[in-house]
Amino acid sequence: MSVAAAQAAAFIAEVKQEAAVWAIKDENGFPAPQNGNGERAMPVWSKESRAVRIIQNVPAFGSFTTYRLTLDEFQNRWLPGSQRMGCWLASIGLVRERRDTIYPPTRFWQN
Repeated sequence: MSVAAAQAAAFIAEVKQEAAVWAIKDENGFPAPQNGNGERAMPVWSKESRAVRIIQNVPAFGSFTTYRLTLDEFQNRWLPGSQRMGCWLASIGLVRERRDTIYPPTRFWQN
């Protein structure tokens, strides 16, 4: 199993255990940075503590707060909404090497 596949499996297991996905937001909404290929990805975390660490350690996110998405809300509203907007989702930071994994919404649970 590749590092990315192992990270994805751990992320999904934690999300199911926590029954939630965590995002960050500010007064302008939820970030969805664009990569060099022009694709946007909204970062999500399996634990609130990981999202808090980003807020505390990344100056660009210093004014953000955490936002809890229930599994129902994530599956039934956010994944379809992300698909309509053409925005991918990034499961963030489960490995020390900081290899984030980006998925199109239609494949999020398949990994």
